[in-house]
Amino acid sequence: MKTALVYFGKKQQKKTEDLVHRIADSARENGQTVTVFNGYALQDSDHFFSFDYTAVFIADKLFFSAKPDPELFQVLESYRICTGKKCAVFTPVKGLFSTKFSRNAMNKIETLGCTIDYFECIKTVADAQRAGKYIG
Repeated sequence: MKTALVYFGKKQQKKTEDLVHRIADSARENGQTVTVFNGYALQDSDHFFSFDYTAVFIADKLFFSAKPDPELFQVLESYRICTGKKCAVFTPVKGLFSTKFSRNAMNKIETLGCTIDYFECIKTVADAQRAGKYIG
């Protein structure tokens, strides 16, 4: 299955990027064809209609916040990244309200026309490897 893994992280943090790549590598080991995109650096030439599945990794979470950045939903909608596709949502375990943050992100992504079939709050590399196996 052809999968787009769209990573939303305004800060370039090595640990978070490692988690994203562990998810992608684990999915590839499981037979998926995965392409990783930085959601905040998409180009007009990036097209998502050819992908069968979308995985969204939302890295930016404030310590005391349960609300994801509204800008990322504008990107998802304008590029039609999730529309009409099955989707996985991954968020980091960071600070308070991590589960509520994930739930809020999933609810908003579902309003964009996506069916979420898997989600995970990721804390360690082992979590990322396990999550990658469920993509697709």
